Amino acid sequence: MSQKDLAVLSGLDKTTVERTLNGKTDPRRSTLRRMEAALIAYEREQLARLKVLLGEAKAADAAAAEAAE
Repeated sequence: MSQKDLAVLSGLDKTTVERTLNGKTDPRRSTLRRMEAALIAYEREQLARLKVLLGEAKAADAAAAEAAE
């Protein structure tokens, strides 16, 4: 995830995200919480996508095994 993506997902200004991640500011707790929530949401989305891909791969493997019989 890029800093720009994190800014968009968290609703923060890109400069705020950059300065926070680069240690150039002492962020408010609310800023860190917003960034945390955005990262958790992103992680959940990625895990859901992975589950779909794994399901598709299993289905393809099963179809290939059936075709080989």
